[in-house]
Amino acid sequence: MIFNDLSEATVKKQKQANDQDVGVFFLDKPPQSVTYNNAILRVDAFVSPPELAESLVLHLRALNRLRNQIEHYAIDIEKEDVMELLGKLHEPLINLFDAQLGGVRESQPAPVIKAWESITSASERVAEAENRIAKIASLFQGQTVPGKLFSVADDIRLPTVKRVVQAKRWDIGEDSTEIDAVAESDDGNWVVEVKTSQRLARDPFYKLQSVAHSLTATPWLAFTGAVSPRDIAIAQELGIFLSGEESLNALEARLKTN
Repeated sequence: MIFNDLSEATVKKQKQANDQDVGVFFLDKPPQSVTYNNAILRVDAFVSPPELAESLVLHLRALNRLRNQIEHYAIDIEKEDVMELLGKLHEPLINLFDAQLGGVRESQPAPVIKAWESITSASERVAEAENRIAKIASLFQGQTVPGKLFSVADDIRLPTVKRVVQAKRWDIGEDSTEIDAVAESDDGNWVVEVKTSQRLARDPFYKLQSVAHSLTATPWLAFTGAVSPRDIAIAQELGIFLSGEESLNALEARLKTN
């Protein structure tokens, strides 16, 4: 499972390692190991553990993309996105390892458990915010609301939303990206990105604009904090609807009373 191929050369290296009483990868010229993505494919094909669900595979691949960014000093992801990804990975991975290897959950030391509890708590806060925004979007039924709730001047006629799909994954070009929510409507879909960080970075704006352009959808960035004049200027420049916590509260109250 670990070797890139099981050629005669690989077998000889394993025998050499056995003779030297060392692990095969401690040899001066060890055999080539399988790639990260191929390792996942092999486990799926030859072991087929029920715990290796499609969602876990997708999150593992996202983790690998993040690792590649770090390795090449090109990381452009926000801390909350990393925390959310790790939170989604933790329990499924523990379940997988525990079922296949045994004793993994019980062997975690206290500092590791404490660290995971912190990550899980942060991930849960993000999930709560995403669920709240999805519920607000589900209340869109063609109402006209003040544009200031979306950081624009003119009033906005909301779409008549049929359903809201959360954590929707789209293939855009050669890449795959996950959208926090997609509000589907005959009037045109809205793609929604939810942020809970202390301040807004520029990257979410450009990611959302790119996704919305590719899907011919209306972009909406919902931020559970106070938006700054800089945030509003970027949103207006890129054609993105932007709502901060104050606007979200007002929008939610208005829609629930209609």
